[in-house]
Amino acid sequence: MTSAETAFRLPGVYFLPRPRVATLGLPALDVAAFVGFAERGPLHFPVPVDDLDMYQSIFGGDLALARETDSGTPLPSDLHSNAMSMAHGTNGRIIYANLPRAVAMFFANGGRRCYVVRVAGKKATATKIRVPGIVTLGDDGTIQPVFALASSPGRWSASLRLATRLNLVLLPKDKFVLQNTHHLVWETGSAPLSIQPGDLLRLSLGSGEQWLFPVSDIITSAATVELKASSVWQVLDATVASPSPGVELPSLVNENLVLVEPVSLSPPPSLNRVERLRFDLLVNDAGKHRINIRELSFNAPHPRFWGEAIALESSSLHRRSAFDGTLRQVSQNAASASPKNTGVDSEITLAARAAQLYRMLQNDERDKKMPQNNSIDPILFSGLLAPVKENSEPKKDSQPKKDSQPVYLPLGMLVADSDPVAPASDDIGKDDLDMFEPNLFLDEYLVRSPLGILPAAANTLMAAATDRYYLQNRLLHGLHSLSFVDEVALISIPDANHCGWELAKTAENPTIVSNAGHQNADHQIPVSAKVFLSCDSFPTVQAVKPAIGPVTGGTRITVIGTGFISGPDTNVSFNGSPGLELRVLSSTELQCKTPVAGNAGTVVVAVTTKNGSGEIPNAFTYQWSSTNPLLPETIAVDEFNLNITLLPLHQALINFCQARTDTVGILTLPAHFEKRQCIEWQERLREQLGLPHRHISFTDVRDVADLSYVAVYHPWLQIRDATAPNGLRSVSPDGAVCGVIAARERTRQVWVAPANIPVHGTLGLTPHFTEDDWADLYAAQFNLIREEVRDMRVMSAHTLSDERRLLQLSVRRLLIQLRKAAVEKGMDYAFASNHEHTRNAIRLSLENLLRYMFERGAFAGVTQPSAFRITTDISINSQESIEQGRLIAQIQVAPSEPLEFITVLLNRTGEDLLQAMEV
Repeated sequence: MTSAETAFRLPGVYFLPRPRVATLGLPALDVAAFVGFAERGPLHFPVPVDDLDMYQSIFGGDLALARETDSGTPLPSDLHSNAMSMAHGTNGRIIYANLPRAVAMFFANGGRRCYVVRVAGKKATATKIRVPGIVTLGDDGTIQPVFALASSPGRWSASLRLATRLNLVLLPKDKFVLQNTHHLVWETGSAPLSIQPGDLLRLSLGSGEQWLFPVSDIITSAATVELKASSVWQVLDATVASPSPGVELPSLVNENLVLVEPVSLSPPPSLNRVERLRFDLLVNDAGKHRINIRELSFNAPHPRFWGEAIALESSSLHRRSAFDGTLRQVSQNAASASPKNTGVDSEITLAARAAQLYRMLQNDERDKKMPQNNSIDPILFSGLLAPVKENSEPKKDSQPKKDSQPVYLPLGMLVADSDPVAPASDDIGKDDLDMFEPNLFLDEYLVRSPLGILPAAANTLMAAATDRYYLQNRLLHGLHSLSFVDEVALISIPDANHCGWELAKTAENPTIVSNAGHQNADHQIPVSAKVFLSCDSFPTVQAVKPAIGPVTGGTRITVIGTGFISGPDTNVSFNGSPGLELRVLSSTELQCKTPVAGNAGTVVVAVTTKNGSGEIPNAFTYQWSSTNPLLPETIAVDEFNLNITLLPLHQALINFCQARTDTVGILTLPAHFEKRQCIEWQERLREQLGLPHRHISFTDVRDVADLSYVAVYHPWLQIRDATAPNGLRSVSPDGAVCGVIAARERTRQVWVAPANIPVHGTLGLTPHFTEDDWADLYAAQFNLIREEVRDMRVMSAHTLSDERRLLQLSVRRLLIQLRKAAVEKGMDYAFASNHEHTRNAIRLSLENLLRYMFERGAFAGVTQPSAFRITTDISINSQESIEQGRLIAQIQVAPSEPLEFITVLLNRTGEDLLQAMEV
């Protein structure tokens, strides 16, 4: 476990899992991996997750993928159906990603740790949001607004809002002498670190001029410090407001900022005021996260440079965690090695290191300096904002510039909080999931044609992955990003069992009828001079009309209430996001347009005036637009095609697990599959893998898929969900099954079958299977979850193997554990002398391990010789083999198999007497 696991513990009582029993060096196989769709988070990177809170902080919550339709007619969709229960009869049901619920069910059923790999389309983009009050000034003189990117692609970040607040620190002016327009002499006194490279100073000269002095370098002498600036700017109008996104910045800045030419000043001008400028960045995520990142500097290389600090400090977990491990150690080493960082807080250098690692992960090319997946603290991925991009490398023919970093200056930033800035509609990120295809989950270099995977693909898969990852230094994508995460032993693709979707047809926009009495709603309606506006009453909100609109915003609404007054202090907010184009019509009515929302659902509408504020909960409901849908439409069940996505992904997972030889794949089926579809799926899968029909013997085992590395589970689980129309949601059983397997291993080891175990958090099953159906599917090696008297239970644990000895999942996992344990112990003897003493030592070490397992029921047989045998003598280690530097240890075991059926006979032995006897 990472050290961050205990960082989330707040004061209170916690029921921790039972400590793991000592296993004499047996490797753990209880770590699962899930590959699928998530609301946010890094793409194609296995992130270790130790609890549900960590998952939600990194990957968010539900992700709407598509919506169902009725008879092919586009219907509106609703994310929170309880808020629109009156309209649910006509609304299309939303189809969500299975990944979030799979992870939740994994931990609910005893899972300890898992890896999560988020996948999305190739054209997925991150939201771009303007940072208010800041402009950037490049070396070529261009002036542009400053934008921050969301930390990961997806439409989740449409709800992000940014605001800024200027922080002023007045410095003693008599300690500064302006010898040159670009050189400032400073007597540091007792505060030598109060100004650092990257800080911004505002100088008020005796002549009345005001300069912005970005400190680019500091030269320290015996008694004084010389502050240098690569460029200095004169501020002509300090009261100018922060520019809006569409304003022409060059003309605006040219009117308010003038570049100061570098000239000598003799005598030095007097300084009326010297101020150090920093700022706070306020991040609001639709009320879910409200984060204030304090004391940011405007420019690099300051340790608190905003372009680097926002990556780590926009995380709600950062302040609650120690964040130890690889990042902190590397940062402290760098701080101790660099004299410039002497005395700097380790948390500051840690933010810079986090930004550096973040940039490494954005490139498809693998950076050799990047630590291994399991050594990167997952808190790195929980931030809401990404660090600013570094400048591109200079061309080979050009000389690198001395100061290649852009210069950031405040423009119109005030000491009070600015108005929150929302992303423009064209800048909202995309998931690019309009098409559901297997390429989303696989590495295209390793699987060139998912619809035509050859049966022998598993034989060369790991060799190709090694070449791609270690020799070509390219990151692997999707499922194949798990190729070298040795900790993973269970793999599932929860989102492989969707029926699929396609882009919906866009209907024409309906004509919007204005509210009665306001026919010219799109034009300015002047308030009549005869209307009396109460100036001393608190505002109240009574109703909002209309009460429903699209998540894209722009719905013109009328708010009805009391105490509305005109003025700069009057505003309307939707869950904290300000409304647009506000107009006060009277003391009882006002109008505005709704802002963009990140997700559908109900929001609080509040009206604030100088006299106070009033609000009404659940006043407005955002929904996915039905006339211009953001979600594609699902494919009808009767049009579902196994060959499109389900079979290619299952075949790819089988090949992957067989290639690794140390993982087991958990397969699940679409929710509508009944007995007939299950049998058809199995036959089609075998056909794709080049296998004959079941129970048909075959002798050619070359290039044959080994189905002992996968197990299939069905049906789906019904769990409680207050947002669903009937209070229940159907979820894929992947996560629950992996949790059950992991929990059984920790309590009773891998050789005990993970079956006859209750599935926690389950209220029902869908679809329903009869006793006869269960018997037939059991015979076909399906693992069905059945409803028993008190709970839902996994009633078997079979693989799909044709070999009887590998039918039980516990046997396959036992052999995987033995192989991994033998490799680990063998590493202790690497480069040892290949003589009899070494061979005997290896034999004794393995015998101790197998004896421990035998005593706990891992092997069949009454005595040890009948249960296992280890050979390391000259019968298998010939002199020629020894001369080649090779040592062979042969391990033979008889794995124990679970007792699946117990027959109980009831015999009548006398009057009113029954005798129960097990047979």
